[in-house]
Amino acid sequence: VVFGSKCVVSCSVGFELSDGSSTQEWECAWDAAAQKVALQGQLPDCEPLPCEFNLPASVKLSHNCTGVGTGQHCVTQCAPGYGGTTQILQCGSDQYLVGEKPTCGGIACPSRHVTHVEDTCANTTFSSSCFAMCEQGYSGTAESWSCGLNWTGDSLWTVSLEGLTPECAAEPCLYNFPV
Repeated sequence: VVFGSKCVVSCSVGFELSDGSSTQEWECAWDAAAQKVALQGQLPDCEPLPCEFNLPASVKLSHNCTGVGTGQHCVTQCAPGYGGTTQILQCGSDQYLVGEKPTCGGIACPSRHVTHVEDTCANTTFSSSCFAMCEQGYSGTAESWSCGLNWTGDSLWTVSLEGLTPECAAEPCLYNFPV
């Protein structure tokens, strides 16, 4: 742009004109305060475009990325019941969220100790199941236990094994009675 000519100024890529705003005409003119030729005009009122692509989409994730606009950041973390590292994503001018999403795995459920019951629950993680049955010398019906979420208050979730406890009765001795 040379002295005396004009140009049109609009929003950068990733931004749009705000309601009621329009592109602005700038002129290359003499700036008396600076004592040199400079572009002069008013900047248009622009707002960031919201990110619409590559939003976190997994039951294992929670985020605050909805509505985040160009140049803004959001936090993605593992949803309750899952463990992993929190990550920060950024909205690019192409409306894509960029950054590494967390890798989240189910949190292991702690053991559930019940007298005369054994289980297959070692290494059972959130959202998976295992079985509980009576130990040797006792009889009863096996039950399915699942690793589920529990609300503990203060925004805290824990996982625990949930399900009916097998009712185990001692088996009677029927053999090898002395005669």
